[in-house]
Amino acid sequence: MPTWEDGEYLVVATAADKDGNYGSFYAEFIIDTTAPEITLGGIPDFTNSVQQTLMGTLVEPTIDKGGMMEISHNVTSVTGATSSAIVGKVTTEGEFSVFVSLQEGTNNFIATATDGAGHTTTETLSVICDLTAPTAQVGIITVTSEGEAVVGDQYFVLVAAEDTLSGVGTSTLVS
Repeated sequence: MPTWEDGEYLVVATAADKDGNYGSFYAEFIIDTTAPEITLGGIPDFTNSVQQTLMGTLVEPTIDKGGMMEISHNVTSVTGATSSAIVGKVTTEGEFSVFVSLQEGTNNFIATATDGAGHTTTETLSVICDLTAPTAQVGIITVTSEGEAVVGDQYFVLVAAEDTLSGVGTSTLVS
């Protein structure tokens, strides 16, 4: 008995009787015990650019035998509102790219591939799209005078900066 590995097979059987009559029979089939492999990329983790191209690869030789990969775009805004849309379908093995428009907030791209044998794989790519500038407040605290600084006073400058989505990278004081 042969050892069967994943792949497409054609098995032919020929039989003959003692009178010289013969017949041939064949069977075509696919053995698929492996789930699809998906990679996603092409978009930075943090961006302020709405127009992007989601790129990736799908490794699944039998995806064209009744399988498919669907890519959804799920968004959670700064206020917590959510939305979801299907942005692409892939039916062939190899590299793919999908043009996408990010929305402000957390953008999750979820690719789910199911091959012809029913094996399923899911891969997720998360991206923060931050279109709002950080906010900042500046305060002066005097050491010797109360309520105002006069010549020769010592003082502290306090800066409080905040950015809801991507955080504050730097704050610079220019005097």
